[in-house]
Amino acid sequence: MSDEFTAGGCNPSDCASCGGGCSSAGGCDPVENHKTITLTMEDDTEVECAILTVFPVDAKEYIALLPLDENGQNESGEVYLYTFARTESGDPMLSNIESDEEYAKAAEYYEKGIAYEPNRPSNIKRYNQLGLSYFYAEQYENARNAFNACISVMKENEELFKLAMNSNDKDVQKTYTDFILYSMNSTLWLARLAQSPQESISNYNSIIQIPSMKSNLQPQDFINLATAYHHLKDTGKAQSILKEANTLFPTDIDIMFSLSLLMADNDICRIELLQKILKYEYQIQPRTFDYATVYNNIAWTYCCLKQYEKGLSFAEKSVILNSEHGYSWETLGELYFFLKRYEDCIEAMTKCLSCPAKEFHKSALTFRGKSLIAIGKKKDGKKDLENALKL
Repeated sequence: MSDEFTAGGCNPSDCASCGGGCSSAGGCDPVENHKTITLTMEDDTEVECAILTVFPVDAKEYIALLPLDENGQNESGEVYLYTFARTESGDPMLSNIESDEEYAKAAEYYEKGIAYEPNRPSNIKRYNQLGLSYFYAEQYENARNAFNACISVMKENEELFKLAMNSNDKDVQKTYTDFILYSMNSTLWLARLAQSPQESISNYNSIIQIPSMKSNLQPQDFINLATAYHHLKDTGKAQSILKEANTLFPTDIDIMFSLSLLMADNDICRIELLQKILKYEYQIQPRTFDYATVYNNIAWTYCCLKQYEKGLSFAEKSVILNSEHGYSWETLGELYFFLKRYEDCIEAMTKCLSCPAKEFHKSALTFRGKSLIAIGKKKDGKKDLENALKL
């Protein structure tokens, strides 16, 4: 049998420590005097960050940093929070926040600053950063609330934004353009955190046609959107989204795999797509599946096409790679059955029945029962068939 269409999720960012990369040559001035600071990450790569603010919470100080790309921009909206202190000589010293609880408490700074003037345009940025802080602290409901607040402030200031964008002042235009991007970024994160297919579709579709935002979409975003349409039984739309994603990310195996799950079980093109994934078996680690499932799904398609000999080697490889997949044992057992290798079928289906995924047990009992009858063990075979009918 074949694995079902599923999607994965997002992962928190890595932690880092301060590399002392201030811009002065003779040592570090107070950090507030600098616009940027350089972090040395755990893999020894360096990331330049804009300093947003240093703020106190209880007896500690924290620093909020905005990581910048090689062009000095931050398109993701991600914010780093660290504990902040100074050495005896006054140099800045950063360290990782010790727990999710402490991280969340530090994030409350943004709420305090926002509370006085909740609809001030500059709070668009702060709500977006607050949402990201909550997301990386795995407080997803608080993150959703912050992202929604960001969009709400944007709507409250719609007339002001129209005036700003028509202004002859380029700095004003740049500032308000950045606010618009923060609002769209919040919409993207709401799509990623959506609690229903309809919410996911609505948020993704509101930004996917905007070139500056579409370029920020990751492969998983297209998979998420396709999954939402698939849940609503619009398989055609889901396929078209994944085909477009496959064009944009031609080597992304998770997109290929998701697309394969929307193809008919007896579609020979499905085998071609799955075999294309196997070309990357020793090069790319999948995010949402394992290669054992790819081998199984090739074998299952061959089984549906009644090309049992062609599917056998793929099914055998699947259970070698991962013996915990009940569907892989079921596929192997069916192939053995149709090749009249009844004892091998009995063994494979017994393995399937030992796996926790019970949705394959009815088929396993049916084929094991038929195999037992075929080798003369009619009593045991009939018992399996009776048990199968109870499932």
